[in-house]
Amino acid sequence: KKILLGAFIALTTLITSCGSKDNDAPAPPEKSPEIIGVWQMESSTIDGKPKVVSECTIKETVVFTEKTIELLSFKKRNGNCGYEKQELLPYTLSGNTFTTKNGTTNFTITEGKLVIEGAYIDVDGNKKPSTTTYKRITEKELTALRAMEYKAP
Repeated sequence: KKILLGAFIALTTLITSCGSKDNDAPAPPEKSPEIIGVWQMESSTIDGKPKVVSECTIKETVVFTEKTIELLSFKKRNGNCGYEKQELLPYTLSGNTFTTKNGTTNFTITEGKLVIEGAYIDVDGNKKPSTTTYKRITEKELTALRAMEYKAP
C-alpha cells in the first residue's frame, strides 16, 4: 500500500506540474531586433525583372526604430540628389510583417539583407509584384545621407 500511495503522489505531482504550464497564456510576440537599424536600397525588381534604379534613387534608406519607420526617399532636384524629410511612421511588427497606417508589408531578412515585398502599379493601373533588397548600413553612413536633405529655396 505504501508503494502504491507513493507512486500515486508522484504521478499526481507530475501531472499537476505539467498541467499548470499548459494553462498559461502564450507570451506576446516580441519585436524582431533584426529589423531594427538602418537599411539602404541595394536592388529592386518588378514582376521578377530587375528594375533600373538611378544613382540618386538607389540611396533610398529606411530607418527602423523600436516604434517608428523613417523613409529617406531620394530624388534629383535642380541637378542635386536629395530627400525631403517626412514624418516618422508608427508601426507594429508580427512575425515577418510590419503594419503601418498605409497597410501591411511582408519582409524577410536573410544573410544580412532585408527584402521587402510589395506591389508596383504601372501607368496602365496593372498591379505587379515587386521586391526591394536593402543592405544594413552604419550610423556614420546614415549621417552622410542625412546631410543630403533637400531644403526648399
